[in-house]
Amino acid sequence: MTVSIVPRCIAGLLLPLLLACGSSNGGTAGFPITSPVANVCTLLTLSEAQGVVPTVNTFAVDPTQDTADSWSRICHFANSQNSPFTNLDLVIQGALTDRGGVALQSLLSTGLGSSHTAVSGVGEQAVFFDQTGTDQGLIAKSRGYLVDVTVYFASPAATAQQLTPAVNAAIGRLP
Repeated sequence: MTVSIVPRCIAGLLLPLLLACGSSNGGTAGFPITSPVANVCTLLTLSEAQGVVPTVNTFAVDPTQDTADSWSRICHFANSQNSPFTNLDLVIQGALTDRGGVALQSLLSTGLGSSHTAVSGVGEQAVFFDQTGTDQGLIAKSRGYLVDVTVYFASPAATAQQLTPAVNAAIGRLP
């Protein structure tokens, strides 16, 4: 029996915990109400993902759990042999309510992980985060969407410069 462990984008899982305040219409913090993207895996090609993690060779849409306040769509890029176990997730998120907009802005302002750094030249606003030893990601805001590319278990750790082309490619294909 083979057991497969598939990491999920932490940003997509933590967003419901960030929903702290706001009303239920209109979007806030510069995040207007948006509709979920139709096919998240069309926003980043396998070749572009391999530019960050050369060993990924397959991709698929991951199941997501939308909330009343926000939505998220995840495309998971992996090595079909799980060797090495380095994966990449593209996550696109949007607000359905003011509370969702506030939560997205909070995530964008602080990133995730033990360290986070503002990054210029990517979307309208961006932050690089590093959860030392597990994952690194670049989260950017563009046209009301939150675009996140996260790499898991990379050695050496991924950098903002390595993630920037993938985030910019996804931003360029947003509706």
